[in-house]
Amino acid sequence: MLRNSGERERQAFFEQLAMRIFPGATGVTGAIAHENDPEQPLKLSLHCTAPQLINRQSGTAELNQLAPALGLATLYARTPARKFPLYIESLLFESTVFHLHLPDGVDIRTLPADFTDRTEFGEYALRFVRLSRQIDIHRDFRIPVQVVAPEKYPAFLNFALRIDEAERQRIALETVKGAAGAQMKTDLQPVASKR
Repeated sequence: MLRNSGERERQAFFEQLAMRIFPGATGVTGAIAHENDPEQPLKLSLHCTAPQLINRQSGTAELNQLAPALGLATLYARTPARKFPLYIESLLFESTVFHLHLPDGVDIRTLPADFTDRTEFGEYALRFVRLSRQIDIHRDFRIPVQVVAPEKYPAFLNFALRIDEAERQRIALETVKGAAGAQMKTDLQPVASKR
């Protein structure tokens, strides 16, 4: 998608991504590396200022999940039961690392719990790694092409809802030295992805 877009479309993409992660983000810029080299992992770098990131009264902030949600339940499991088989017509897979670089004066308060689930319907893993001034979020999933029989649909729905819940977890940050605004940098490195 990005390979065929012009500068204006790329800028709009980076601005939308920044606003989704950091509401009120300004000064958004982005860069893409390895977009024409399939042997290298695609790398997206997003830079922005998030002046309202930290609540001045509490000194804390919560970030939504950085990764765009897989949305398995929204795509395939909108009803509590089915009379007919569910057909998942395309392979969904991804192996991505998100690097969130923290500015001076901001530290990690709490990280979400890691999540791994492996069922007959697919595999999903989400892992959070705390580093110095950085949080790495590793996400891997593989949902194969398949036909889900009506009697197995409740188990598939449960699998999809567990993934949704894991993706709704939030990262909590806090000020260390009274930082009022925060310069945030986010790198996204999808190793392989199809959605």
